[in-house]
Amino acid sequence: MRAVDEEAAVKKVQEELERPYSFLGPWTIDAIEVEVLGVEAVPIGATDPVTGEALLLTVAEAAKRLGISQSTLRQLIASGEMEHVRVGRRILLSRTGLQRFIEANTRTGYSY
Repeated sequence: MRAVDEEAAVKKVQEELERPYSFLGPWTIDAIEVEVLGVEAVPIGATDPVTGEALLLTVAEAAKRLGISQSTLRQLIASGEMEHVRVGRRILLSRTGLQRFIEANTRTGYSY
């Protein structure tokens, strides 16, 4: 199980046990004792500590998720409309940056 810390892991286990049915069928709980058997360190900034997904995406990955071409995405980056991270010669985009771009460019109603 992935969790930010030991307390969050215990909470996830308890929430799972509180569900009315398990994989094997219904159960009743008399007592809960949770023991953490091990902890795996995940480098900060490399992946999301809960989901394990990369925090930064390549231009190809980000373009695919946005449903646009890589060249369109590169134009957005060059014009300053899309925030990005430069590591050496590589251009990377954060998931939160993509979300902010989507929110800033979301429109309602009929317009072109």
